[in-house]
Amino acid sequence: MGGRANQGSGRGSKGRWNSNKKNSKTGEKKPSKKEMKFQTLKAQSKHPGSTFATFEELKDDCCRRLAKKKLDSPADIIGSVKDTKLKDFSDSSKAPRKYSNIVGDDDQKKLENEQFAAEWTSKNKEWNYAKRDHESNNLNLHATIIDMCADEMLEELRHEADYLTTLYENPIELLHRIKKFMTVSDAADYPIFVVINAIMKAINTRQVKNETVAEYKRRIEANFSAMYALSGHDFLNKFTKTKDEYICRATDPEKKSYLDATSERLMASTMLLNSYKPTHQSLTEGFLKTYSLKHLPESQRNQFPTTMETCGIVLERNEAIVLEAAKRKPTPNKGGDTKGKNRDKGKPNEEAPTGVAFAQHGGKGGGTSGVTCFCCGKKGHTCDMSSNRKAVSSSWACVDPNDVTIDKTLQRVERR
Repeated sequence: MGGRANQGSGRGSKGRWNSNKKNSKTGEKKPSKKEMKFQTLKAQSKHPGSTFATFEELKDDCCRRLAKKKLDSPADIIGSVKDTKLKDFSDSSKAPRKYSNIVGDDDQKKLENEQFAAEWTSKNKEWNYAKRDHESNNLNLHATIIDMCADEMLEELRHEADYLTTLYENPIELLHRIKKFMTVSDAADYPIFVVINAIMKAINTRQVKNETVAEYKRRIEANFSAMYALSGHDFLNKFTKTKDEYICRATDPEKKSYLDATSERLMASTMLLNSYKPTHQSLTEGFLKTYSLKHLPESQRNQFPTTMETCGIVLERNEAIVLEAAKRKPTPNKGGDTKGKNRDKGKPNEEAPTGVAFAQHGGKGGGTSGVTCFCCGKKGHTCDMSSNRKAVSSSWACVDPNDVTIDKTLQRVERR
């Protein structure tokens, strides 16, 4: 009863239409694409590449998720997320009621007041509908944001005193609180720790596997912007003034220009140093090797990128070179051989000896009753079992003294 249904080859099990595809080698399900979550600053080191690099990316993803939902009047709530400010639906935001200012003609004044009243009633009705939809959409936005939070972030939010009041009623404030936990450590009350954590986050920003250079660049810029907002851009100026690269500048404007670019060089150097090692390690080592050539002038031996734009271009080009080299590299086939190595397999080998083949095997069924030994000439065994195998090869029974094509083969058999 081993039909197709039992073998699991139909559409309902392991067929080609099955959405739960498995790896053909391991039998395991293929991993789905990593979902982006709101991670706390502490958790970001444990889950690199799984959180948003900037607050703008966070808001954009919220807007995309809201746009996919079937909401009434979605423009208001999406606009609130983009502006990071809830739309005002208090009574003061209602359209004011107009009254006629016609003097002397009571009938015309009454008619105009009736028109104004009808317009105000219609606008007030639309406002009430919009307010109702906005309140409903606020709940949807709150649920969307909570769904995007990692466990560590939810734990931090639940410890907030206003979690069930302000953060529930105002999802925009919830986004701001999430931004705080994404960029500031748990020890935010101690200012020095805030600065230290901002510096550590910036310096330790590393490119993860399969992350594009553009995404990596955005994370570097976002983390360094947060650091420079606390430390300032000039905290390395004193160090820079002691270096030969600054001292050798001829004029004061050149020195000032070099000094002002210190923060940009720090970002570019961090981006290069923390790039994905398997791809870009050799690139960094090449720059260091050139810089170590002390006999060259500084302008020639210092080939490091000095701006973020230049560093991004360098990494993208190097990535393309590495990928192209990987495509050209021969890959081993199932037999462990490289492609093309056994292309002429089956063809006669010109260098192989054309004389007697000394690979002696048994007879049919593996028996040796009808086999004659190459070494002693007796029947009943093969040469590897012969007592005469260690004798001089020229005295073997199978050897023709006039045949010189088997000398190398004889030597191999003697060594066994």
